[in-house]
Amino acid sequence: MGGMIAINVTHRLASFVRGGVFSAPALMIDPVLMKYRPIVSFLQSFMPKFVVSRLAPGAMCHDPVVIEQYCYDILNTPGVKKPVPARTALQLVLGIEDAIACEKDFATPFLLMQGTEDSVCLPKGAETFFGTAVSEDKEYKEWEGSYHEIMNEDNGMDVVSYAIDWINRHLVACPVCCASAPVHCVPKQTQEERICPFDCTQSISQTSFSGRARWDLSSERRKMATP
Repeated sequence: MGGMIAINVTHRLASFVRGGVFSAPALMIDPVLMKYRPIVSFLQSFMPKFVVSRLAPGAMCHDPVVIEQYCYDILNTPGVKKPVPARTALQLVLGIEDAIACEKDFATPFLLMQGTEDSVCLPKGAETFFGTAVSEDKEYKEWEGSYHEIMNEDNGMDVVSYAIDWINRHLVACPVCCASAPVHCVPKQTQEERICPFDCTQSISQTSFSGRARWDLSSERRKMATP
């Protein structure tokens, strides 16, 4: 649900958002389940906590440690099967419909990442959104064999690194190789010796954003730094 909410918020606040990274967003409801919508809509009016479905932890990722933590998270309804109340289910459907409705005028730059074996949020919904969105700067990245929580899979750090690289390309520009990113403001500049995030082989004095957190790209490690 988080990815879908991020898409809706990005669309509503488009003038304040320079780009978005969306991980396995809910953008499609299984047609078989949609036929129960009238019943769920009725139930949520009188019994909002009535359980209409349950989520299987095993569908989240392949990591047994993450699955165990998910099952017994006291902030996430402890238990092997996660209940989905009627009102939550209806709000999920309404959120998906809102996201689908904004496809044709979604112009914000974005990266959409999806696991090919995700059974929680169907990949077809993400593919449709990507194909319909009018943004001229968009990228769709599939992670082969991954379930819903792509950042908790065995190659999770690769997923995180891929997202960080995309963010950096949209926050900075390279004064050496002249590959510029869509920077929409003129920030206060600070200088620091670092390697170009555009894969330029030269060491440069990188312009960074004063007052903004940035990702320091290093061949040895990636760490959060604030200029």
